[in-house]
Amino acid sequence: MTQIHAEQALVIISVHPRLDELMVDWLLQSTLVDGFSSFSIHGHSGDHSDLTITEQVRGRQRRERFEIAIGIGELDEFLQQLVEKFEGTDAHYWVVPILTSKDLNSDSN
Repeated sequence: MTQIHAEQALVIISVHPRLDELMVDWLLQSTLVDGFSSFSIHGHSGDHSDLTITEQVRGRQRRERFEIAIGIGELDEFLQQLVEKFEGTDAHYWVVPILTSKDLNSDSN
């Protein structure tokens, strides 16, 4: 197996729309986050227990997605805080390594 040694990770968080403002506020207040992206998505799942009748008919549920690039050194603390704040809610997260990135802002060259 290839070992990947990344300096940063991308944390992807998917939440029910009712948690959108709470997540935005929490991320903006976090000292571990420099910035993040958010956008509306649709979630698809074979488990329909949490879906409304309309969502079941459409086969999808509206979700809000957040993407946060974070240093590997801050990752464990960030995830611990995330779980403490949102455990028991309709929130899910994934972590993937960032293999490369570059700020293409002309001021940073």
